Amino acid sequence: FAHFGSKEELQLATIGAACEIYVEEVINPALENDAGLPRLWALLESWLRYAEAGIFKGGCFFVAASAEFDGRPGPVRDLVASTMRAWLGVLERSVVESQKAGHLDSGSDAAQVAFELNAIAMGANWSFQLYGDREVFDRASRAMVARLHGIATRAARGMLPDLGQTKGR
Repeated sequence: FAHFGSKEELQLATIGAACEIYVEEVINPALENDAGLPRLWALLESWLRYAEAGIFKGGCFFVAASAEFDGRPGPVRDLVASTMRAWLGVLERSVVESQKAGHLDSGSDAAQVAFELNAIAMGANWSFQLYGDREVFDRASRAMVARLHGIATRAARGMLPDLGQTKGR
């Protein structure tokens, strides 16, 4: 604490460190996949593995921080909000890339799809943290597949796991 000068500075530094871990665990592995639906799916799967692995005691650091700071004004809340906005932007850009690649219906609202996929992931984290049920990650994966399958082009549906076949991801 003394190294940082204030509790707020410590919190901001902690968020920065958590961002680095998140990029390493979730985003970088997905970037190894081709742009479009393969990368979008890899982002989602990486996120589920990250949350399930317990890298942070409370599951996804940013889900926990969002819940803790969403009603508190100040720099910590602002950094959490901008970090979550950036994550939603990554998801939305991945949806748009998938649309441009012809993998997802171009008429789908990319921001809405990103919102829904993030909501499923956050719900899985919440349920796992509250109930300790690892099955929630398979449920979340199935929900994500169903959402993407519904807007995937016929040719791209084979890039997703079969509906209901995500057990054990």
